[in-house]
Amino acid sequence: MFSRKLQRTAWIALALLIVLQCKEEPKLKARINRTKGSVEIVSGTTKKAAAVGDLLLPGDRLVTGSDSSVDLLFPGGSVLRLQQSSDLTLEELGAKSQMKLDKGDLLLGVSKLKASESMQITTPTVVAAVRGTSFSISTIKNAIAVLTGKVQVEKDGQSVVAESMKEVRTDEDKLQSAKLSKENADQLREILEIEGVQNLDDFEEMQKNWAGFALENNLDYLPAAKQELPSREVREK
Repeated sequence: MFSRKLQRTAWIALALLIVLQCKEEPKLKARINRTKGSVEIVSGTTKKAAAVGDLLLPGDRLVTGSDSSVDLLFPGGSVLRLQQSSDLTLEELGAKSQMKLDKGDLLLGVSKLKASESMQITTPTVVAAVRGTSFSISTIKNAIAVLTGKVQVEKDGQSVVAESMKEVRTDEDKLQSAKLSKENADQLREILEIEGVQNLDDFEEMQKNWAGFALENNLDYLPAAKQELPSREVREK
């Protein structure tokens, strides 16, 4: 009798273990923090207008119309702004984040990543690998510009690293890091305006780098003061 009870208990414990192992891990999500104009979320075959508070899963696409934009907050605190007339797919979220920018302009403030973490953005012409970095990437201007940190850019077997306040032209046959242009610097300035960017560790460095460039090039802009903003939950319950 005792042996049967023990055997039954063992089978119950094994069944519970199998159920727990089969349970899916919570899926990471990105949260929409701001929208302007026409912004559409494409999930599989369904489409809907984006709204503040919407949560996006891996595989979702964001499409912006003319004079439109959308801001995202990622798990870990990274922030993103997708500019007008752009098309972005969130392919993966988490330790190995991947995004595909089919067209348009993208601004990113990436929180410091662990050694096991990475973020990669692909466009029709290049692949950009980032860590704790703030930068812009544009398929319209054909350029990647860096505000803080470093971005490794790869194209057709070539690889070049753009450092702070440098840019890479992605439409050139030979990739190379060059001096930051005023046109691309203006996009970098807008990173400072994304809600949540103030919480990143390198926010003060962002301000310092932009202020130095503005003074050197006689640009009229005063970086915003740092603010402590409440974090928002972007993990599935």
